Amino acid sequence: MKPHRILIDTDIALGIERRDVDDGLALLMARNSPGLELGGITLTHGNDSLECISASMDNLISACGSFFCPVVAGARESLARTGPVPSKAARLIKEFCLAEPNKKKRIVGIGPVTNIATALSLYPEIKESIEELILVAGRRPGQRFLTGSHKSAHPDLNFERDPEAMQILIESGIALTLAPFEVSSKVWITAEFLDNLEKASATSKQAAYLINPLKNWLGFWHETFSTSTRPISGFNPFDCLAIAWLTDRDLLTWTDVAIAIEEGDYDTTDEAVQGTGSGQKLYLHVRPLEEAKESTHRYIHDVDQDVFLERLLGRLTLV
Repeated sequence: MKPHRILIDTDIALGIERRDVDDGLALLMARNSPGLELGGITLTHGNDSLECISASMDNLISACGSFFCPVVAGARESLARTGPVPSKAARLIKEFCLAEPNKKKRIVGIGPVTNIATALSLYPEIKESIEELILVAGRRPGQRFLTGSHKSAHPDLNFERDPEAMQILIESGIALTLAPFEVSSKVWITAEFLDNLEKASATSKQAAYLINPLKNWLGFWHETFSTSTRPISGFNPFDCLAIAWLTDRDLLTWTDVAIAIEEGDYDTTDEAVQGTGSGQKLYLHVRPLEEAKESTHRYIHDVDQDVFLERLLGRLTLV
């Protein structure tokens, strides 16, 4: 079976204090999966400034080795602020899509989708070359993103950073596969996982680089989300579940859905989980199809956690 040729669009923040580590894990997972061939990595605003995100990517490459593909920066802000601005990232997406015109491409968006929407806006001819967009976003109507018994919810951060960009993707008609909070919240990286990672650090430069930021992130989650009745002893590797759609689909459960952007009451009230506000905001909602027919869009909602973590550990300690 030929490997999937993919481009990953990311807001990697691995190694930045109090910022998510999962983009870095997802990138290493993809690089070390024989079923994937990386055609490019594009960087976007999201978890931090574009400068910090670029530095995080540079540090990952310096510590863990080359990804053997172009790596370029793109959007600094959302489309609402700047519109579709030409960038190295948008051009790389175009080149990736138009190379080998008879071969369909997949793009994995694990940050705000500004770069992808910009490329589609500036170069509409790429649409026919994209077989699928795999994105970390979306929810069922009324669903809140809660960790343990913590009273406040996470935002749907990638979507909420740039709803206008997501609307462009929906209107494009390209098949969307969502790897949302619902599925990734069922996977827990715990101290036991990190102990096994640390054991491998003597022979794995990846493991040696990852262990300290992952321990710090685990401590941050414990401090932030634990309650008096329910301590939190792990964290969710959100973006890794998007890569799993291409590498470990046998472990996933999904549903064909309709997707829409809709307005609803504000659901986050705590700065500690990246959102405060009141009134109304936009949501990326999925609903089961009204008719029994196949949809172009899919929503992943369950995973075999134990086997997934075993496979993830193997990829993170491979090099």
